[in-house]
Amino acid sequence: FFSACPMPALRGVVKRWMDSRGYGFIRPANGGQEVFVHFSDLKSDGYRSLKKGETVEYDLVVEARGRPKAVNVCGPGGEVVQGFTRARDQRRAEDAKSGKPP
Repeated sequence: FFSACPMPALRGVVKRWMDSRGYGFIRPANGGQEVFVHFSDLKSDGYRSLKKGETVEYDLVVEARGRPKAVNVCGPGGEVVQGFTRARDQRRAEDAKSGKPP
């Protein structure tokens, strides 16, 4: 079982998540440049993923190439991220992307 993560400094909303690639982008609540996020930086009990529109809290680092990256990514209040909680959620997202009906 995952314990709550330390209280990150920033908050934002997931703008895009490419589950098959394991990364996405967060729109910071205070505006500014989108922030890259990798699945390895998500605090989760199980499958590490995010959902578009999910509110997250995170710390910010700058990668060697100068790109902002989110680390210690949690849900609000230091909770685990929601992400895809069931395989069905993932299939629905993939079906929607390919145009299949639910």
